Amino acid sequence: MYQYIENEDGKIGLHDCRTTHMSYENQTLSFDFPEGFYILNEGEPERSGMSKMKCHIIDEDIDGISIYIYREDPSGMVIREDWTDNFISAVNDGSFEFEFVTTYRSYQHILFKGYAWFDEEPYYMECEIELHIDEISYMWDEV
Repeated sequence: MYQYIENEDGKIGLHDCRTTHMSYENQTLSFDFPEGFYILNEGEPERSGMSKMKCHIIDEDIDGISIYIYREDPSGMVIREDWTDNFISAVNDGSFEFEFVTTYRSYQHILFKGYAWFDEEPYYMECEIELHIDEISYMWDEV
């Protein structure tokens, strides 16, 4: 289906890339990027065509995934909360898009920081997706 597959995440850049569809099957959480992500070559980064990222979750159920949002209370204090709704369904039904900003990776762990973008107020919220993974794959087509 895709022309290229890469398992080395150091060659892929997700900054400013948005996912509009997600799925979770057979311990694999997938993110679709209709506008692609960045291929980090020796020169300037190049935007791929339609692309997908697949993260194999270590735990047998979805407990290997944590999603947090940051809200400001009336006093101005920022509070980290667990995302309580079905995040995947909310992305898939168009309630919001998730924009990747920063990726932190260590042994069997990846943390994506970014924003959930809405069509109405509050328009965006800072968000984190924390995954316990043992494998990650990036697939894409040329522009």
